[in-house]
Amino acid sequence: MSKYYKIPLTERIVGTSTGSLYKTLRDNYPELYSRELGRMALKYGDKKNMVDANIIADYNKETSRMYEALGMPEFIIAIEKVSGAGIEEISTSTPLIVSSKDFLKTRVVSKEIATSYIASKDEYSEKIANFFSPTKKKELIKKVD
Repeated sequence: MSKYYKIPLTERIVGTSTGSLYKTLRDNYPELYSRELGRMALKYGDKKNMVDANIIADYNKETSRMYEALGMPEFIIAIEKVSGAGIEEISTSTPLIVSSKDFLKTRVVSKEIATSYIASKDEYSEKIANFFSPTKKKELIKKVD
């Protein structure tokens, strides 16, 4: 039975032969990379001065809009077709390298959730193919409202 995984593009311990998802995001989508660093700082920064949950929620919404403006989903959907046989991105069949099998346990989703996520993203397959083999750095042309 196949297992499905929903993995954020910010993940450092999952990648391809060319590097982690995080490295690909950093190298090819610098604005998203910077935005994600800001999200980490808000979420995990100064524990003495906790950031209001509404501020984090607003920041997350704005970040999601940036992903959309750049034509990129925030997550990839991966599949493990045979237990222990390795995982690959579902639409491009790009093999994924995972440095911690325990990590995958936290990212398992049902087939329904995986297919629903893909369906909710226009042209998911094309966008993910572009992520794995970008022709140039993607940059926002205008400010996202």
